[in-house]
Amino acid sequence: MIEELELNEIAKKMSNLVPLFARRLLRPLEQEAKNLTSPVHMHTMTVLCEKEYFTMTELSNEMTMSKQQMTPIIDKLVANGYVQRKHDTIDRRSIKICLTSVGIDFLNNINNEVTNILKKKIECLDTDDLASLNDALDNLFRIINKIPK
Repeated sequence: MIEELELNEIAKKMSNLVPLFARRLLRPLEQEAKNLTSPVHMHTMTVLCEKEYFTMTELSNEMTMSKQQMTPIIDKLVANGYVQRKHDTIDRRSIKICLTSVGIDFLNNINNEVTNILKKKIECLDTDDLASLNDALDNLFRIINKIPK
């Protein structure tokens, strides 16, 4: 069984990884993509891709934001044609939020752009480092998906 000391060490490394990841990869990506869309809009659209539609409550819970904070984000995405609001056919009070085909295409283009930017950033690594990074990412995805939200 893992001792408390080891758990603390792992948690400390995880907490140090987040700012390093942000500084080395996320912020430079945001700078290059800032003219395209904001990070919160990108995150919202990525979440919307996970299901056919979300209610505002489901989306705000998934995004860990209040509905009041989500409303202007959705308004902007609707204005850009990336997202639409649909009334539920059974309960007209319920509004479904979903991506439009324009939003899906836009998200795919952004993801391709991000992939190309990241590819350029890691080109400097040698074959061994690339293999290690690939293995580490596979392990990270596998393990993080086991951690409850």
